[in-house]
Amino acid sequence: DRTGFDWLALSSNHTLDRGVDGLQAQLDDLATRFPHISVTGSHRTADEPYIVRDINGIRVGLLGYTYGLNGMELPEGEEYRVDRIDEAKIRHDMEQLSKISDVQFVSMHWGEEYNTQITEEQARYARLLHELGAEVVIGTHPHVIGPVEILKGEQQDTLVYYSLGNFLSAQDRPECMVGGMAAFDLRYDFATKKATFANVRLIPTITYVSSDLQTYSTHTIHDYDDALADTHWVSAQSGTPVTKAFAKDYVQSVVGHPDGVKVVLE
Repeated sequence: DRTGFDWLALSSNHTLDRGVDGLQAQLDDLATRFPHISVTGSHRTADEPYIVRDINGIRVGLLGYTYGLNGMELPEGEEYRVDRIDEAKIRHDMEQLSKISDVQFVSMHWGEEYNTQITEEQARYARLLHELGAEVVIGTHPHVIGPVEILKGEQQDTLVYYSLGNFLSAQDRPECMVGGMAAFDLRYDFATKKATFANVRLIPTITYVSSDLQTYSTHTIHDYDDALADTHWVSAQSGTPVTKAFAKDYVQSVVGHPDGVKVVLE
């Protein structure tokens, strides 16, 4: 809350780690203490309204889905509690949400862990969301960053961040220390009902873990330095120094130079 988060995507393969009771307790706590934070992908009741935020006069609709729940299943009659990636459901939700919002942002918990490439399923659902009118797709799950692209269309463009990787990581792989922040300006023409993008960026981040495992911190690539790399626990464990140069090279190898997107490396 103090760091400025205002949207939590609570549909992931770990959503049911503490069972339905744990999920309910989490949602109750968020609703009580942080009612201004939007929550997508998990629900306390079956009839919760779609979430639409007013941002500078633009009605921004929010949705979120997960590929699975680590083999766990919701009780019969309570399937509504977690939004799963399903074409029929996504079509229905987008149709309903589009009636009450100008643009739609969708969180997708998808892909394969530690895989930086776009999977067939990711590509298919990115195209589906583009077809259905979504302007922004934010991908999570793989623990590593993924490509970024802008799907062009007559009705609207769709900005897709396939995976932002880890924002804060306790894993022991150098590549899992590198994440990304999505940044862009969205402009909406109320006359034509069309959104356009400007200043689209991917800003790499690096998680620092101290050698005694007592300090964890997240840095943008701007303020990370190699003094931190020298005492980074993962540098010692893996034999690969988690330097700024390593992060730059890794991001470049995965993201490259996508059309219309600036990868911020300085």
